Amino acid sequence: MENPQISIIIPVYNGSNYMREAIDSALAQTYDNFEVLVVNDGSNDGGATREIALSYGDSIRYFEKENGGVATALNLAIREMKGEYFSWLSHDDLYYPHKLSVQMRAILERGDRTAISYGNYDSLNMFTGEKEPTDFLAWYPLERLESSVFPIFYSLIQGCSLLIHKSHFDRVGAFDESLLTSQDYDMWFRMFRGQKLVFVPQSLICSRVHSEQGTRTMECFRAESGRFFSKASLSLSGEELIAAFGHAALFYYRAMYLFRILNLPEICQILMKRYAAQKLPKEIGRQIAEWLRGQGAEKICIFCAGAYGKHMRFILSDLGIPTDCFSDNNPSLWGRQVEGIPCISLDELKKISRNTLIIVSLSSYPASILSQLKQMGCPHVTTEQLFEKKLFDAVSALEQGIVSE
Repeated sequence: MENPQISIIIPVYNGSNYMREAIDSALAQTYDNFEVLVVNDGSNDGGATREIALSYGDSIRYFEKENGGVATALNLAIREMKGEYFSWLSHDDLYYPHKLSVQMRAILERGDRTAISYGNYDSLNMFTGEKEPTDFLAWYPLERLESSVFPIFYSLIQGCSLLIHKSHFDRVGAFDESLLTSQDYDMWFRMFRGQKLVFVPQSLICSRVHSEQGTRTMECFRAESGRFFSKASLSLSGEELIAAFGHAALFYYRAMYLFRILNLPEICQILMKRYAAQKLPKEIGRQIAEWLRGQGAEKICIFCAGAYGKHMRFILSDLGIPTDCFSDNNPSLWGRQVEGIPCISLDELKKISRNTLIIVSLSSYPASILSQLKQMGCPHVTTEQLFEKKLFDAVSALEQGIVSE
């Protein structure tokens, strides 16, 4: 196998807490042709970050600059990198040893050196100590996972799981240094449009979830995310929507959810008008209803009455499928009306579970809730992720003429 050089880029600001583990994981790669660039973005920790970096001597290339944000550090590294490929590693995350070798093999086997690769990852919750893996191939069809901007709108991209040919930066430009929290998704959107991706099903990295992350500490995160998704959503053409999502309605389902949680009703209204002319064929609703009935239950309960649950209720309603109730672990919601239907207690849910399909609706895979419902003895349980996979499969089948309206 060819082994083009890969540049591992580690931008860091006050990183003495986790940086040594990150560098060690980079140096432990089984791939044998890489360099490690550490960019100190003006740390003010009394030299602790510098001291750790310098302790690696010639094993890494070290740069220091005035503080300007992660985009400025990444851009400096891109200018200095010697490799043909770019691989980002946050100072608080870890690469698994196979990360580079697995992705490089996948790209070369695809026969396109400039193909962009990403994959699954593990999230290590520093609050609970639990590690939760993603399994995107179980949730979405491979065709969608490798289609242009689809993974951006489904928030599947952890930037450190990417492997990117340097030519893409020549094509779309540098990271936007005016953005403090959305510079990554802004870049991936510009870079992924019109591209075919290479998805790797293995977990490639371990990403820490902790209280010091910029997405948690920076007040501008929500506003920046809103501006990004607004601009991105309104710029996509109908052809791009079909290429990435299979049907424009599937994009609008997702986008309207994003703007709902970002509290941007104006953009929701614009997309709702566009969606009205792009609804899914009735045959899709009939297929999904048959699939739900095939789970062995007469009624439907959405478990989790937050933004994802409300979004699930909207999709079901739009497909002509009634929802009977919500349930939730939050006792303050029990007995209340949510979206016009009751939110019942766990005891009430247990009583009706024999003839009720429970759809667990969370942003991440709800392993702990699935375990909870199993312990409660609920026999009919599925997840929003599996529901959406079935929805995409039905659209794909319709496209291929397997079903007709």
